[in-house]
Amino acid sequence: GEHGLEELCGQASGCLPWFNELFSRGIADQKDRLPRVPSRLQEQETNFLARQGDCARLLVCVDALSWPLWTRTRRRIEQQMPEARLISEQIAYAYLPSRTRNQMEEWVKTAGLRPEARVEKGFAPASLETARVHLIDWVDEKIHTSRESPFFLFEEISTQLSSQLVAILRQLPAGVLLGVFADHGFTENPSFDPQDKYRRPRYRHGGDSAFEQLVPVSFLTVSKTISP
Repeated sequence: GEHGLEELCGQASGCLPWFNELFSRGIADQKDRLPRVPSRLQEQETNFLARQGDCARLLVCVDALSWPLWTRTRRRIEQQMPEARLISEQIAYAYLPSRTRNQMEEWVKTAGLRPEARVEKGFAPASLETARVHLIDWVDEKIHTSRESPFFLFEEISTQLSSQLVAILRQLPAGVLLGVFADHGFTENPSFDPQDKYRRPRYRHGGDSAFEQLVPVSFLTVSKTISP
């Protein structure tokens, strides 16, 4: 049941400090060679052009969408919308510190990439401009204010985000791909005390853990035309 899964997640979190230390050590001397979001997007554009001669796409940056949270969200998209098809999926690394401002500065500097068209929570505009990079930032806001356990936080966000992305997929013109990527992820705050839960935030980002650095760069499409 849900409570059993929550307990299992809590037990697994005890291994996180060891895992994060191992991860940080493993990439410490590779930071200049790590694949970043702009390079991953460029790779996919090159692949799409080579395969089909066209790569019309709508790009959506989801603020604070960690790799584990994305995989949960993607599974929900696939359940809600069998017509949705994953075209490609890669992991990218956030720049350090793993904060939004730092990512935006690096993206603009290296590739002129700047998410600027804000998409409200629970809302999919009737017409999304493929020439702009859209931003969903309510996930980050939720993370900064939530005191929920990781299990229930993932369930809540993945449910709402998958519904929003499905609504966007349903409105895509034929032949347009939906590209979903993130600026950074997040992790639990080790100093959070459930007995004094309003003193410190439960989740944070800005550090070098795997959960803060690893983000998705994924492209989806719809396999057939959907009737409203």
